[in-house]
Amino acid sequence: MINISMTYYIYAYLRNKDSKTAPAGTPYYIGKGCGKRAYEAHRVAVPKDKTKIVFLETNLTEVGALALERRMIRWYGRKDLGTGILQNMTDGGEGSSGRIVPPVTSATREKLSIAQTTYYNSLSDAERVERNLKTTLPTTAGLRWTNETKKKMSESQLGKVAINNGRKYIKIDRHLLNEYLLLGWKKGKLCSDKIYISNDGIIKKIDPSEFEMYLKEGWCLGRGPMSQQRKDKIGSANRGKKHKEKSIEEKDKISKNISTRLKEEWATGKRIVTGMTGKKHSPETKKKISESIKQKSDKNDR
Repeated sequence: MINISMTYYIYAYLRNKDSKTAPAGTPYYIGKGCGKRAYEAHRVAVPKDKTKIVFLETNLTEVGALALERRMIRWYGRKDLGTGILQNMTDGGEGSSGRIVPPVTSATREKLSIAQTTYYNSLSDAERVERNLKTTLPTTAGLRWTNETKKKMSESQLGKVAINNGRKYIKIDRHLLNEYLLLGWKKGKLCSDKIYISNDGIIKKIDPSEFEMYLKEGWCLGRGPMSQQRKDKIGSANRGKKHKEKSIEEKDKISKNISTRLKEEWATGKRIVTGMTGKKHSPETKKKISESIKQKSDKNDR
C-alpha cells in the first residue's frame, strides 16, 4: 500500500566534471526517497561532495513523488536505452517499498494527473522552457485510440504550437513561443529533405546526394507501384469502415477553396499534375476523362 504518513522528496546526483555523456552540473541519477535515502549507499555512486546532491522537490506524498520521479527520468532520458544522460535502470515510479502495482483505477489516474499538473503549473516560464528542451516525445506508432481518448488528446493540444530546432520538434504553450524563437527555434514541425526511392517493392528514404549511386544499382525515384501485399493490408484495415458524408457547407467550402486556387495560384493551359504521378487508370476511366476533355473543348469553341 502507498504510505501516506510520511513525506517524500525527489533528489538528483549531479556530475562534478565534464564527461562524454554530459557536461558538469547535469544530473546522472534521479531518485525518490524519504529520510536519509539520498545520502545512503545504493546501486549508483553517491557524490562525496554533498553539494552535488540536489533536492528537486520536497514535502510530497508518495503518489506525487512516484509521478514526479517518472516525469523527471523521462525528461532527462536513460543512458542504457540511449535516450538521455541518466544512469537509472528503470523508468521510475516503482517505489522503494517493493509493492506490486495494482491495476490503475480512475481515482489513481486522477491523483497522478493532479500531481503532475500541480508540479508543472508551479514552474516559471523560464523553467518550463528549460524542461521542454530536454523532453523527448515518445512514439505512438501502431497504437489505436478510442474516440474518447482522441477527444481528450485533441483538447490537451489546444493552445499549443509545434516548434523545431532542425533536429527535433516539441510542442509548447503558445505564450512561450517568443522565448523559443529568441533561442533559435523555428515554428512548425521538423521537415525532412530526404527523398523516396524504390526497387522491386522495397522502399527507402535517402539523401538526394546519394540518388546517383542508387540509380546505377537499378533503383527508381519515388515509392513505385504499390505491392499487392500492401494493397491487401490497406484493404483489410479499411474493410467495414464507413466514410463520413460531407455536409453541404463542407462541400461548398471545398468548392470555394478550389475556385480560389484556380483564380489566384494555378496557371491556365496544360500543366503537370504532380499528385497523379504513378497512377494507372483503367480503360473505362481513360474514356471518361477523354470525353470530359472533349466536352470542355467543344464548349470553349462555341
